Amino acid sequence: THWTTDIYDQSMFYQACLNLAEMFQSLKQQQKAKEWRNEAQAIQKNTNRWLWQKDKGFYKVHIHLDSLRHDFDENEIFPMGGNAQAMISGLADKIKSVQIIENALERQKSFSVSTISGTLLPPYPKDFFKHPLLDDPYEYQNGAQWDWFGGRLIAAMFEQGFSKQARNKLIEIIRKNKMNKGFFEWDNREGIGQGSDYYCGSAGSLGKALFEGYFGIQLARDSLLLAPKLGEDEANVHFYLPANDFFIAYDYRFSPKEKKITLDYNSNIPVSGKIKILIPEILNSPASEEKNFEVLWNRSEFPFTLKRINQDTFITIETDFQRHTLEIRLRK
Repeated sequence: THWTTDIYDQSMFYQACLNLAEMFQSLKQQQKAKEWRNEAQAIQKNTNRWLWQKDKGFYKVHIHLDSLRHDFDENEIFPMGGNAQAMISGLADKIKSVQIIENALERQKSFSVSTISGTLLPPYPKDFFKHPLLDDPYEYQNGAQWDWFGGRLIAAMFEQGFSKQARNKLIEIIRKNKMNKGFFEWDNREGIGQGSDYYCGSAGSLGKALFEGYFGIQLARDSLLLAPKLGEDEANVHFYLPANDFFIAYDYRFSPKEKKITLDYNSNIPVSGKIKILIPEILNSPASEEKNFEVLWNRSEFPFTLKRINQDTFITIETDFQRHTLEIRLRK
């Protein structure tokens, strides 16, 4: 065993620091909350100093804390899982996140992996690991596919303004899992399921990408954000939380002929919040401005904001979540 400092653990610890700060803040322990926020900032600063590779656009797998050295360039290996977690935790800023996503898309293509879930690309050389489970490339944690990480990457892609690619990559994984008839622990490069065929980590990670990313239901302690990234798709969604008897439901429709989005929504969650709608490409252009769109809330014009995030454009309104109808269309 050799000691290292790696991007996955740095990202998880950074997130843990912020979670602890939030816990202490809720307990009115301001000094403790400040200490853990400061710790998170120090972790972020030093991780970016030692692990971020500006010339490559992604974080290293790790750095060695002893004298161990390899006869190959370990820094060429793209560790998808750790980089995905860096985006989810917020350790990676928006500029770094774009570079990480672009690397993930390029590596899947250049190494011929059937989905975005490839973990270490390129893998470590044959027989680098002595254990027979991962002594070959693209085997187990040596470059195989792990939806446990792929789902997190797709969730981050939705958040970072790459919704079209995220949707396509999610569909690739869904097709693979339908072919395998299960949520496998891992898959080889071609997408054949391996290990446990009911791996809850994969199901949970993909569920997050589906419900929070694609369907856009993001419920926090005191707020609700409904941000469907359906584009030209249609969906009828009913989301139920048995623990507190909460539900949120919506019917999303897009009419290319009328160039109109219609969202009927309803919930018993007693909060106000925001609805953020992804504008389909057919309604959007780089020159689009707020004046190009009309937003109706219960058939009356309603104030909204238009914002671009990388490749995505969103219209956002503030609302309660009682029964309402929202319409978005191009002005004639």
